[in-house]
Amino acid sequence: MNDRVSAALALISSVVASACCIGPLLFAAGAGGFALASLTKFRPFFIALSFLLLGLAFYATYRKKPGACAPGEQCSPLARNKRNKIALWLVTVVVLALIGLPYYSGLVYNSRASAATAGELEMQTVDLRIEGMTCAGCAAAVKLALERVPGVAGAEVDFEKKLAHVRYNKETVKLEQLAEAVAAAGYRVRPD
Repeated sequence: MNDRVSAALALISSVVASACCIGPLLFAAGAGGFALASLTKFRPFFIALSFLLLGLAFYATYRKKPGACAPGEQCSPLARNKRNKIALWLVTVVVLALIGLPYYSGLVYNSRASAATAGELEMQTVDLRIEGMTCAGCAAAVKLALERVPGVAGAEVDFEKKLAHVRYNKETVKLEQLAEAVAAAGYRVRPD
């Protein structure tokens, strides 16, 4: 397997390993993509595969090729080898960024300003138990989905506790609408 193929496969593997957080990114951008979240249980396998493939790519790129040049002859162009090394290091940075996505994705989501506006009259709060959240990015996606519901003044979501605390206008928002927003984000409200 050559270095380019190994690097490309490592990149693909890291994208799949980060699927649980790429889905919420696509949702935040207005696209679908939560079918990818079902791959979360295979994340360790895909991370290991990414590192294995990167290792193969580094081996293929940096190994000494036997008999490449006879003494006194000009070797193959160094520019190509240099481009391959630069491309491999760029792919490595992208792979590491994708693998780390679950740890910093909450920062990306939470940096978005809340677009929800609701009158201060007739406000009510509710705590929703959410199933399926595995990282801070999941919590941020649920928060964004809830705050997009007209009449929701704010939401605080904790993925560790699997809980969403929502402040909403009880005259305009029904609990079913909140559950539908959570479902559209790829998660489920657990009935109490």
